[in-house]
Amino acid sequence: MKKNILSFIIFCIVYFFNTQTVFSIQIITVETDNKQTEYKLDLKDTNDAYLSQQSSYTTLSSSLSDYILTYNKTLKLEDAKRIAESILMASNKYNIDYKIITALVAIESGFMNKAKSSGGALGLGQLMPSTASWLKVKNPMDPYDNILGTVKLLHM
Repeated sequence: MKKNILSFIIFCIVYFFNTQTVFSIQIITVETDNKQTEYKLDLKDTNDAYLSQQSSYTTLSSSLSDYILTYNKTLKLEDAKRIAESILMASNKYNIDYKIITALVAIESGFMNKAKSSGGALGLGQLMPSTASWLKVKNPMDPYDNILGTVKLLHM
């Protein structure tokens, strides 16, 4: 019985890998009254969970870009979306709450992509050129590069 189940599991893994369908395979052991062990294969489609995560990410990104637009009414929608996506990606990469990053960018630059302080700090996170260089930020005026560098510094 175990050999048959193992063969079936291997077949399922190969089949689902080839069809590019993501499944979680779980073997459940059930004890019966006769003390015999029965095996049941439970296949769970994890694509639904993945699509649900993607949907909630899209909703969050949209809500965040809407907030950014209300905070800085001079931004174009595309710029607000890019900033929102950059914040969410940096949040995910460094495991720092996106609300902290959003607040930091709002205070530092008011969500102005090309912000430059009188002291020379650049971009959304107001990185000094020497700090940006040390953090290996390629373009401190690029929203994604700047936010990633800012969050990396915050994470240290």
